[in-house]
Amino acid sequence: MSAISINTYLECVNAFHRWASTEGHLTGEKVHIPRLKQEQKVLATLSPEHVQRIVGFKGRAGSERRMLGSLRRYFQVLTPGGIGRGCTVPVSPSYRP
Repeated sequence: MSAISINTYLECVNAFHRWASTEGHLTGEKVHIPRLKQEQKVLATLSPEHVQRIVGFKGRAGSERRMLGSLRRYFQVLTPGGIGRGCTVPVSPSYRP
């Protein structure tokens, strides 16, 4: 069983204990079971070289060009001042400056 599954059960048990103690069904010391440590997953991101290859790609068909135009605008919105400077604030792809 994973730590996430156990933490889900622990949330339910802790909520039940809080409810039972507020309603007066449990007397004495309040019980709280701490959560287990969970593994933090690091998401893979594109390197500046990958972004440059995507932006520099020339599409052959009209649909490829339209899609790439949208993708270029998206990357320009994500990176203040153009490609290659990076940005930590996520922005909606439909945003147009």
